[in-house]
Amino acid sequence: MDLKYVKCLPANTRGRDFAVGDLHGHVSLLLDILNGHNFDARVDRVFSVGDLIDRGPDSLGSLQLLNEIWFHCVRGNHEQMMVNYFLHPEHDKGYWFQNGGEWAQHHDHAPLKSFATRLEELPYIITVGEDQECFNLVHAEYPRPHKYPLQDIDDDDSSFMLWSRSLHRAYERYRYGLQPEEPIDQALPLTFCGHTSVSEPGLFRSHYWLDTGCGWWPNGELTVVEVGEVLKEYAQCRD
Repeated sequence: MDLKYVKCLPANTRGRDFAVGDLHGHVSLLLDILNGHNFDARVDRVFSVGDLIDRGPDSLGSLQLLNEIWFHCVRGNHEQMMVNYFLHPEHDKGYWFQNGGEWAQHHDHAPLKSFATRLEELPYIITVGEDQECFNLVHAEYPRPHKYPLQDIDDDDSSFMLWSRSLHRAYERYRYGLQPEEPIDQALPLTFCGHTSVSEPGLFRSHYWLDTGCGWWPNGELTVVEVGEVLKEYAQCRD
């Protein structure tokens, strides 16, 4: 697999960048939060760690975010399930419906298949900026060992970036004092991720967890952070 699935963007020199956790169909909530931050679509950008769809009230509306020039998204495992359903019939078609994709049964499949084609082109990783201002986005976690920048992506890497929870298990042991750990991996820039829900956003081995249970936990929340503020926190940890 080549590096077309790594998207590189320049730093935002005109406005602000925001990173959002797993959305799961809560597009109206995202827009309300952005309005609360005085989001300016002319100069600001939003970066998503994937899982736009399933479980929430408006998966189709969340997919339509892909039409916005200010919105950038990596592929999540729920996008991959939708891709498999529409484009790869060798996969179990019931698996997606068992994991939140039942909403698709109530929509015309022709436009959904068009969206699936677009989802299959989403990157596994987005890298923004350079040097101290650099940050990544990935759905689950960055491939290990952490070699930055990536020279290639194989099938094991792509599966790891979509589905892995191994780093999260280590993070939980760290949170409860069961293992000592540094919050920074010096080989890796700040990397926003989601996939596994946490009670609050947190930094561990250079990964910053953003999935706080929106669409999954009964009391889950949607986390949106201003990237510049997190980069300041990250720089202090590296010093």
